[in-house]
Amino acid sequence: MPCWQQVIGEWSVGRLSLTHPIGCYREALKRAPTDLRVYSNLEEELDDAVHVVSIRRGRTEGTRVVASAASSSVSAAGPGESLSPVDYAAIGAGFVLVASVAVFALRRVRRS
Repeated sequence: MPCWQQVIGEWSVGRLSLTHPIGCYREALKRAPTDLRVYSNLEEELDDAVHVVSIRRGRTEGTRVVASAASSSVSAAGPGESLSPVDYAAIGAGFVLVASVAVFALRRVRRS
């Protein structure tokens, strides 16, 4: 079994060891299934592993290398890109929350 698969297997059972070569963690980041990258903390934990392993080995190349796999699938839209319906729903929910807090605060101020 390739080392990148071992890394993902260890992560999936909650026992990610920090004994693999850095390339195994990086390859696991590249080859991880989309659902794991998007709906879990796999990328963050593998990024942390690359960072820790590289520091332990006296290298500086382990300084936060991720944000590539998730950025293509869950990032905010840039110029010329459109937002997904989920993005619009999240923005709308944020506005509703802010408005609710403002109304609550105004009522509280008027009562005092």
